[in-house]
Amino acid sequence: MKNIMFLGDSLTAGNLGASYLKLLEKEESLKGHKLINAGEDGFTMAGLQLKLEKYLEENNTPDTLVLEGGANDLLLPHMQKAGTAWNPFIRKLSRHGSIPASSSLEFRAHCSAVLSTALDGGIAQVFVCTITCLGEDLSSELNRQREEYNRILRDLCLEYTNIFFSCICLDASAEIEPILSESSAGWLFRSPEDLQSDALTIMERGEEILCRERGLLLTIDGAHLNQRGAEILSMFFLKSFRKYSVLL
Repeated sequence: MKNIMFLGDSLTAGNLGASYLKLLEKEESLKGHKLINAGEDGFTMAGLQLKLEKYLEENNTPDTLVLEGGANDLLLPHMQKAGTAWNPFIRKLSRHGSIPASSSLEFRAHCSAVLSTALDGGIAQVFVCTITCLGEDLSSELNRQREEYNRILRDLCLEYTNIFFSCICLDASAEIEPILSESSAGWLFRSPEDLQSDALTIMERGEEILCRERGLLLTIDGAHLNQRGAEILSMFFLKSFRKYSVLL
């Protein structure tokens, strides 16, 4: 049995929208393995590094780490520009050390710190997932910034891989972008109230009505996965695990 730790943000936590991790837990080929959900809503790369550090101090070292993060390093500053509604949430994140990177250079440093923590902690196999989407309109400024951050993630995987440490990029963005190229939906949640309202709507009427009204293909709000998006991501991870012998 292998312990596979999923360290990430709200996509991994799975509290809003559909959960790719819950789908993976149902896969027969993963039944004998322990899947550890270390996702935290709103966490940035800096916050994930501290969470990993604390986890390794208190628990056995996982065999495999899946790092899914980086979206909030772009989303949180973007949302702050829209007004003060996010300030209480951002202050709460800051108390946990989850502070957004102020530049691409700082983002690279935060990502590098996560990988160094994994390497120093004795995790032999790390998968780094690229940022999926920040709104389904791939031509948006936010998604152009996402592309820059994804290049950093890909480069760091090449930099860190060595004979003792396997660091593999799982390019989830490349998996979903051909599908999103069919969409130009600019919808992206703007306030905490949007998230609360969406959660209530899903409970009462299901996610389909949100996606249909907003013209969204893989998310419920431009960022959090719908059922189709979660299925694509879970199958992508499963295929990658088989390719890189995680399940042997």
